[in-house]
Amino acid sequence: MLIKSNNDSVSGGGRQSSRRSTAGGDQGGVRSYNERAVIQTLRTLANASRAEIARATQLTAQTVAVITDRLMRDGLVTTVGRKYGGLGQPSKQLALNADGAYSVGVKVGRRGVDVVAIDFVGDLTQDHHCDVVDPSSDNMFETVTSSIDKIRRGLGERWQRVTGIGIATPFNPEVWNDAWYDEPGAAGDATLYTWNHLEIGAHMHARFQRPTFVENDGTAAATAELVFGRGRQFDNFFYIYLGTALGGGIVLNGRSYRGTTSNAGDFALMPVAAEPGQPKALLNYVSHASLLSHLGGQGFPHLSTQDLADLFASQPAVFDTWLDTAADALVAPLLSVICLLDTQALVFGGRLPRILTDALARRTDRRIAAIADRRLRLPVCCVGEIDDNAPAFGAAMLPFYADFAPDRELL
Repeated sequence: MLIKSNNDSVSGGGRQSSRRSTAGGDQGGVRSYNERAVIQTLRTLANASRAEIARATQLTAQTVAVITDRLMRDGLVTTVGRKYGGLGQPSKQLALNADGAYSVGVKVGRRGVDVVAIDFVGDLTQDHHCDVVDPSSDNMFETVTSSIDKIRRGLGERWQRVTGIGIATPFNPEVWNDAWYDEPGAAGDATLYTWNHLEIGAHMHARFQRPTFVENDGTAAATAELVFGRGRQFDNFFYIYLGTALGGGIVLNGRSYRGTTSNAGDFALMPVAAEPGQPKALLNYVSHASLLSHLGGQGFPHLSTQDLADLFASQPAVFDTWLDTAADALVAPLLSVICLLDTQALVFGGRLPRILTDALARRTDRRIAAIADRRLRLPVCCVGEIDDNAPAFGAAMLPFYADFAPDRELL
């Protein structure tokens, strides 16, 4: 049974710029690593000649020729024309074959399930969303299963080329459930305690007979941003995921860092004193739920994401108190992140409308700059390029990482 344990590491990779090279080796016993290095290079460059691949991987021309021929026979690499110019014959350009492999990603959340299918170059081919009213384990199994079934029917014969299923889900949700002081109904949501025993990876593996990988949703979202978004600009960043609660993800040297218990970056429970009195967990001030609670008290209950965007566009002052409180609460935790990780960027993303996420990022940036020691190099504060499907996209990359990403342990 190929189910990713929570203590295994998953390294990042994807469409980054050529500033990161993936070096291979011509020694015996490293065939798998060298193949993955070639695939990674084609992800980075989009298309390249064999000579360009050899330069990027530091492999010999003969080794690259053998590997690319084998990958073309396997249907993973294809030719995309010739490049003219310069001396000699026009060089044949190679690229990943989008139809060569597929992957399915699942985001399991308290209020909904998102399922996507991506092709080998990372383009979305299928997606499905289902709202969740009852998050009990039995209902969650049924919802995820039926959602993946819809994706499978949409893929048709391409399902045979699905390499695996990645699942992004909150880890230990009962802990932040206890810390949630003002989420309507959350304090009594006993169903979240059953998630400790939610063996959804094993269940989906048995149901669909595909390798299954389970990841923290914050790390999965950061992975999606690494591969498809800000990772093309930054090798090192901290990702702030504003979901129903609050999550985080760490990217170091172009790789997702998961930590000992796969919860690296999960800073939602850091105590902050955004209001006078007893400090509360950060997620009480910075989360989709805390925003909805605030707006409900202002006479705006039950708002969808589009409702939030429309309300912010027409009455931005309604959000001022929440934005100020959230930005104030984020300062100390994010300064700790800056000091510890010396990261290039703080990337904000999640379920909130982009215009609102941007407003929070800018307010937080101003507050950090106002109190930070002038000798401290401050990272860029920015909004991610991936929408609220980031965890599902990140989850979909997990099987591709397992099968195709270069990993030094293979050496």
